[in-house]
Amino acid sequence: MRSMEERPWGFFRVLGSGEGFVVKELFVKEGGMTSLQLHRHREEYWVVVRGEGEVVVGESVKKVKEGDVVFVPRGVKHRIVGGKGGVTIVEVWKGDVLDENDIERLEDAYGRV
Repeated sequence: MRSMEERPWGFFRVLGSGEGFVVKELFVKEGGMTSLQLHRHREEYWVVVRGEGEVVVGESVKKVKEGDVVFVPRGVKHRIVGGKGGVTIVEVWKGDVLDENDIERLEDAYGRV
């Protein structure tokens, strides 16, 4: 398993990758939130494996819990907010450009826009 990368909202680590995909573990701490962002070159699939939170995908806002699966199409704004105790998500990227440079931040609680 690769090393953990801390962020203001929690942490992530890359679990694996292959031709056209990357698999990551994300932990969003209670009250933490990722940037409201979009990606031009990849879609994402989120599987909630522990905890609860809230997700924004496009204009939709919904609560998520363990076992829920969320699809984020290319070019659609999205965000994850950690609920009580935080939320752990396995995230799969699928696309043409699979690196952190394919992030267009629209809003950020931590001043990274």
